[in-house]
Amino acid sequence: MTQASSASPATPDRRAIITEALRKIDDLTARLAEAEKAETEPIAVVGIGCRLPGGVDNADDFWKLLCDGESGVIRVPADRWDADEFYSPDHSVPGTICNREGGFLTSWQPDEFDAEFFAIAPREAAAMDPQQRLLLEVSWEALEDAGINPRTLRGSATGVFIGMTTNDYYHSVVGTLRPEDIDPYIPFGNAPNFAAGRLSYFLGVRGPAVVSDTACSSSLVSIHLACQSLRRGESDHALAAGVNLILSPENNIACSRWGMLAPDGRCKTFDADADGYVRSEGCGVVVLKRLSDAQRDGDRVLAVVRGSAVNQDGASSGQTVPNGPAQQELMRKALQTARLAPADIDYIEAHGTGTALGDPIELDALAAVYGDRGASAPLVLGSVKTNLGHLESAAGVTGFIKTVLSVQHAHIPQQLHFHSLTPQAGEGASRFRIASEPLDWPAVERPRRAAVSSFGVSGTNAHILVEQVPEPTTTTEAQPEPPVSTLVVTGKSPARIASLAGRLADWLQSPDGQAATLADVADTLNHRRAQHPRFATVAAADRGQAIAGLRALAGGYPAPGVVGPNDPSIGSGTVFLYSGQGSQWAGMGKRLLVDEPAFAAAVDELEGDFVAQVGFSLRDVLTSGETVEGIDRIQPVLVGVQLALTALWRSYGIEPDAVIGHSMGEVTAAVVGGALSSADGLKVIATRSRLMKRLSGQGAMALLELDADAAEQLIAGYPGLTVAVYASPNQTVIAGPPDQVDAAIAVVDAQDRLARRVDVDVASHHPIIDPILGDLRDALSGLSPREPSIPVIVTTDGRPTDGTCVFDAEHWVANLRNPVRFARAVATAGAEKSLFVEVSPHPLLAHAIKDTLPEAGHRSIATLQRDANDTVTFRTNLNAAHTARPPRQPQRGGPRVRLPSTPWHHAHHWIHTARPADQQRRNDRDVAALAEGEKHEWFHQLSWPVSDLAAGRADGPWLVVADAAEALAGLLAPGSRALALTALDEGADDPALRAALEGAAHVVYAPAAPAGRFDAAGAYQVFGQLRRLVVALAGMSGAPRLYVVTRNAQPVTETDRANPAHAALWGQGRTLALEHPEFWGGLIDVDETLPAELLAAYLLSEAAHTGGDDQAVYRAGERRVPRLEPRPLPAVPLTRLERDTSHLVIGATGNVGPYLIRQLAEMGAATVVAVSRRGGGALTELADELASRGTTLVEVAADAADEASMATVFDRFGADLPPLEGIYLASLAGGEALLSEMTDDDVTPMFRAKVDSAAVLHKLSLTTPVRRFVLFSSITGLLGSRAVAHYTAANAFADAFAYARRTLGLPATVVDWGLWKSWADAQPQMKAAGLEPMPNDVAIRMLPAVLSPDAPAQAVVAGADWTRLADAYRMRAAVKVLDHLLAAPGDGVNLDSVPAPAWGTVLGEKVDGTGHDHVWRARLLPDERPYPVAHRVRGVEVVPVSVLLQTLSSAAEQLDGSAVGDVRFEYPIIADQPKVIHVVADGATLTVWSSAGPDTAEQRWTRHAGAVLTEAATAAPQGDQSPLDGQLFDAAAIAEMQRAWGVEGQPFAWTVTGCAATVDGARAEVQLPEDTESPAAALVDAAVHVARLADADNPALLLPAGAESLAVAAAPGVHGVVEVYRRSREDGAGLLVDVRITGTDGATWVDMRGLNYAPVESAPAPVTDETDSAAAEFIDWSTMTAAQTVAELQVRLRAVLARELGMPEYAVDVDQPFPELGLDSMMAMNLLRDAKQLVRIDLSATMLWNNPSISKLSAFVAELLAPMQQAAPEPEADDSQEGAEEFSVLDELFDSIESSSVESANAGSEGAI
Repeated sequence: MTQASSASPATPDRRAIITEALRKIDDLTARLAEAEKAETEPIAVVGIGCRLPGGVDNADDFWKLLCDGESGVIRVPADRWDADEFYSPDHSVPGTICNREGGFLTSWQPDEFDAEFFAIAPREAAAMDPQQRLLLEVSWEALEDAGINPRTLRGSATGVFIGMTTNDYYHSVVGTLRPEDIDPYIPFGNAPNFAAGRLSYFLGVRGPAVVSDTACSSSLVSIHLACQSLRRGESDHALAAGVNLILSPENNIACSRWGMLAPDGRCKTFDADADGYVRSEGCGVVVLKRLSDAQRDGDRVLAVVRGSAVNQDGASSGQTVPNGPAQQELMRKALQTARLAPADIDYIEAHGTGTALGDPIELDALAAVYGDRGASAPLVLGSVKTNLGHLESAAGVTGFIKTVLSVQHAHIPQQLHFHSLTPQAGEGASRFRIASEPLDWPAVERPRRAAVSSFGVSGTNAHILVEQVPEPTTTTEAQPEPPVSTLVVTGKSPARIASLAGRLADWLQSPDGQAATLADVADTLNHRRAQHPRFATVAAADRGQAIAGLRALAGGYPAPGVVGPNDPSIGSGTVFLYSGQGSQWAGMGKRLLVDEPAFAAAVDELEGDFVAQVGFSLRDVLTSGETVEGIDRIQPVLVGVQLALTALWRSYGIEPDAVIGHSMGEVTAAVVGGALSSADGLKVIATRSRLMKRLSGQGAMALLELDADAAEQLIAGYPGLTVAVYASPNQTVIAGPPDQVDAAIAVVDAQDRLARRVDVDVASHHPIIDPILGDLRDALSGLSPREPSIPVIVTTDGRPTDGTCVFDAEHWVANLRNPVRFARAVATAGAEKSLFVEVSPHPLLAHAIKDTLPEAGHRSIATLQRDANDTVTFRTNLNAAHTARPPRQPQRGGPRVRLPSTPWHHAHHWIHTARPADQQRRNDRDVAALAEGEKHEWFHQLSWPVSDLAAGRADGPWLVVADAAEALAGLLAPGSRALALTALDEGADDPALRAALEGAAHVVYAPAAPAGRFDAAGAYQVFGQLRRLVVALAGMSGAPRLYVVTRNAQPVTETDRANPAHAALWGQGRTLALEHPEFWGGLIDVDETLPAELLAAYLLSEAAHTGGDDQAVYRAGERRVPRLEPRPLPAVPLTRLERDTSHLVIGATGNVGPYLIRQLAEMGAATVVAVSRRGGGALTELADELASRGTTLVEVAADAADEASMATVFDRFGADLPPLEGIYLASLAGGEALLSEMTDDDVTPMFRAKVDSAAVLHKLSLTTPVRRFVLFSSITGLLGSRAVAHYTAANAFADAFAYARRTLGLPATVVDWGLWKSWADAQPQMKAAGLEPMPNDVAIRMLPAVLSPDAPAQAVVAGADWTRLADAYRMRAAVKVLDHLLAAPGDGVNLDSVPAPAWGTVLGEKVDGTGHDHVWRARLLPDERPYPVAHRVRGVEVVPVSVLLQTLSSAAEQLDGSAVGDVRFEYPIIADQPKVIHVVADGATLTVWSSAGPDTAEQRWTRHAGAVLTEAATAAPQGDQSPLDGQLFDAAAIAEMQRAWGVEGQPFAWTVTGCAATVDGARAEVQLPEDTESPAAALVDAAVHVARLADADNPALLLPAGAESLAVAAAPGVHGVVEVYRRSREDGAGLLVDVRITGTDGATWVDMRGLNYAPVESAPAPVTDETDSAAAEFIDWSTMTAAQTVAELQVRLRAVLARELGMPEYAVDVDQPFPELGLDSMMAMNLLRDAKQLVRIDLSATMLWNNPSISKLSAFVAELLAPMQQAAPEPEADDSQEGAEEFSVLDELFDSIESSSVESANAGSEGAI
């Protein structure tokens, strides 16, 4: 064993031990420091979002409200609950609330939400708790306020901490839903945990997501948890928030019962009079970061959180009673965590609810902790609850935000409602200072500090300490302003971009905006805001240009520096194009040398080669800004500039994928493509231009608007001419001797095509150039061409185009001599590339590119623009080159700017079975205040959904009236014939036309498309042709079905071509459908290029499918049909018009005109020019009114339909009047007439006012551009309206006219108005009539919405009871256009409580308390009819007349009457919707009415039939019942005849035998089934059917219009005999019969006398309940005295007027003027028509104006009848007299047009007719 091995083990190394110990100490120290940091690291508040009572939408609003000492407490809004209904001064009364106040949001409503922005479907949005919706929006605003791009948080450790307690939405909604209505989104959308989870999901963040419910302290607890998460490193960012909404009264009731609420609605914190708080709502969000992170990231820090604590009351004297000792522990703990002493705190934002119990406890706890102040100033106390009320779960964050703002601004706002300290608090509280007045922050030499308290009613308390931001240790050096700033404005849609642009423009003009530099604004916008898929840019050199650009972006019009919303359809691939000579200008590139280093560097790099090859300095030329002259200088300079501009594009990352050069531009293309060095390129252009200078002055060149073939054909006659450039498919350039060039120009110019000289020194690409080609070849023989690195698409004719072209001397000889195939090169590039950049000082190739490439998917942009700011222009075009994502801008690192928040596009989202939050806002006064993007009940759009037809082929021959009619006729059915359009011209042979129509089953009118789309002549022509065709058809018996084919009359999209002249046929046709349904077929619109074969197929299919849509548009093989649909209000209403501009109003002196003028003035119009034919004086008072507001009203005498007259007016704009900005055409003139009776004298005034005026104004605006061209039209253009086909045609013309202008890129808007109140006083009965009157001053406030930049070309603004309106039409026309506005069967009112009617009738059970003698009420449901079989008239299901007759008979029976007399059927009961039927008895009068529900006001009931109780007839009818030969009918024959007449469905089961026409009527035996439930009703039905056979040969549709009497036996049998006795009629129209059914024993079962069948020849006007009752019987006026005539007329006309108004007859005062009753012009037309039928003489329309009451009208008509009823019709006014005007019910009745007259071309203001 060795010595070493035997030694003891070595002792430890002391140094190692010490080293390890020191390491552990260091580690422990670091851990302790980390732990200390985790507990004490300040947390920065970097962003605030809030929406609070008092109209507060952001922190600035909140601070202003606080500093102004304002309160956000208001009366409970009516859409929440009825404050009076629940009010009781005694809080102990169950179910009541002791106050009527609350802190409610006024700038936002709970049903408003921008679901689209957050990618939430409407279904889910409606189901979501509105608190979650509000939280999403305010959280986004908070992040924007922080300057944090929310998109950069995706995937980050961002925590979301939400305080939320109540859930009023779920509890108020879920109880109203049936189990099957509970959508899965409802429970999840209202679960509190989803509030945080949804926000985290939307932001894509992965930090904690926690919802806290600690009642009133919820949101302050959330801030505490967020700070802890940040300090622990669990989160890097945090959003802490609180939200609370009050949607139902339940919690208020509970709080009131607790005695917590202040009876006066005031929170009097710490005051001796404190008696409770007032509940409040709102949302607050703060964005938090560790202070060190915020400083590192350059965030704007508002304040820091130094410490916080949370605890629980534990046991106190009651669950809801605060615990003072617990509050003290809380505060001490918070101070401890912050390492602060009580004296370090200057201000405390107290919980301070203002309760007599809670306030003293809090004051004493504060005194115990903060009472020892030492030498510090007294502690100041305040509470935001005195301003806003108690926001409960959002109270803590609201107090926190107030505290942060107070610390930031060194100011303590006033606490409201404080007079003296509560005596209940201890002595220590008196040492505090209550902020009963605004205070500057106490002077301190340390950072300002404050604390915030929040105590939950369930006992959880929170206390947070806030400190002033530390002074920055480093200062940021001021950055130089760049020459141009680019503002990137992004949004999910162009509408959102526009709204943000408008908001930014407003902000830039505000003091806050003016304080920020434009570069910093752009930097914040581009780097600190979310980037959305759609974007636009504004490049600006200064603030003014930026504002102008943003305004243009908001308004949708062009401006310097503006690139509109990107087009995502543009693909990839960039082509650089280089033009030939001509783009040069003095000063080009000079600014770029200073502003763009890359451009200057490129010029410097070229300088050596340039001087060597060209002989002078490129930089000197550009720096001097001199005009470059001489071809030998121009061409080299252009190539140099093109190369430098190429380098500039490349410096910004825009690289070409291919290059194209035009003529000399191919030199630059070769250099850029790498085929030549820059030195060689400059050699080519220098040599080329020097040689060309030898030939200066030889030859000429011209640009012609001709395609290649046409150009070559043209020059074939000129031996010296050649084609020099094939520029585009429709343009060529020719070259040759000047005289021959000029001759060719003259030929093309005579064809009204573009033809002009090209300014050149020498004609290149022509034999003229041959003398220099040899020298050129020799001079360039030493070139060193290379293989291109970028494809060069060759334009030189005759050179290889497959990529093998060598750019040697031979190429450049060919380049100068051969034609340029530019169009070919562009087309080749366009097959694969999308972006075409013309790199030149000025664009020359844009038109050729656009003409060559399809617009969709391609974009052509320039580089510079002549005489413009180079830098702005280039940056604008650089921005335009970015089509997929915004241009990247270098980050400046300057200060962050607080930009305005993203505008929300709110829409209505609510579960509709609950009480909608928007009910009370849907009134007239709030129209203008509706949220952007919300749907308004008046605002509609015309959509064109696809509606395919099954293949079909109509039988029977056609008559085709068209150009080239033979071809189309040959494609239709055998036997079809053709007729030239000239057969319909004025003065054509009418007998020949009628002869051609004979034998045709169908006739199609297909006019050719007019040459001038904007000319009025085409509309006159087609309207007149169709009118003459209608006259011929109306005179026929059994006329063929008429189809009208138009070409591009109805645009389906904004970009579709539009043909206004043919559109007039659509308005005319819609009225024709109402006036002549017996031969109406339909309207078909096709593209003007559609082949005849396809048109024939469409016609055959349409004719084979009748009864559905009678209007169809065929586009791209799809059949589309018109449908009116609700439309959201545009996102950005036009609120301000440009200053110092004029607005031209045509129709200004009408009843609507002054409202239009006032609206324009309200929108900022400086000058309004009112045009009328006489001018001057009519608007003096209005002019004085507007002058006081700063608007000048100028009246001008001119005829709007006369071009010369209006040209004089237009000459004044920009001279003695400000420049013209907008044109508003609202004129109207003319009278009413049926289409078959209309003359040119009727048409011309109407068309001049609307059609000619539009054409004239359009033409003049082409040379005097305007930004707005507004046409006032009417909804009748879409619906039709009887007796005003010229008006509906003119309206349809206006609709298409707007589209036609828009396709040219010109502004245009057409508004199809509904019924203005000035045409009908807003009486309740007016609403019952269908179209609802819109108050003029309210309706015109829709103008900013329809002029919005994202508004459609056509807007429909109309209020209506759409169901009633549809019912009023559908007995005459399909009006399928209203289908999407009608409720589906079963929607709406629940009718389960209404009894079903007795079988065979619509008579229900008696109801009491109605104000009538007797009322029976029953429900009528589509699937529960009280008769066996559906009954349809012209495809519309109606309640059979027999059922109404039996109903009246049964009611009479219950009233002990034996019969009913004077039966009148006024309006059919349409059976496709649920209804309530009311049968009313007053005295001896019976009436049948319907309504939508049992509680519908009587003014809204629709009257259908009436009768009086009478005695049954006794004498039997007499007549010869001998059968006529060959006039036998069986059941099948009867059914077939009914179908031919348009009637389908036998309502009751009965059969007839031996049915025959007789000498004096008809006779049949009738048999009912033995088990017939109501034999009486079935027999009445049989009687009505058989009676019609008394005139079986009449093909017209005859429907029962009334009867003199009806008696029905109580218990008839089932087998009897029907006898019909025809009676003579004086007017020869219709059928009048007596009908009797007797049993086998001779007993009379049914006895109906004077059953009157009237022809159905016209439709009801849109707002009326049509009837032919006036024509239902013959009245022998000759037998009456004058007094009897007046009395009878009053009775009859009163009945007609009551029917039109929808009022009971007894409610119509015969002396009350028509306007006061609410009669509008459509009703007036029906009144006039029925009056004519009643007295059987012609009556003038002016009589209604001159005799405006029933009594006056009756007296006037009686005078006409007096002399043996032979008086001549009232003479028309003499139009030849000076000042005479046309009057009509349409434009004169009730002062609806001009105040004193109607002028032919510029009469009154537009509105519904």
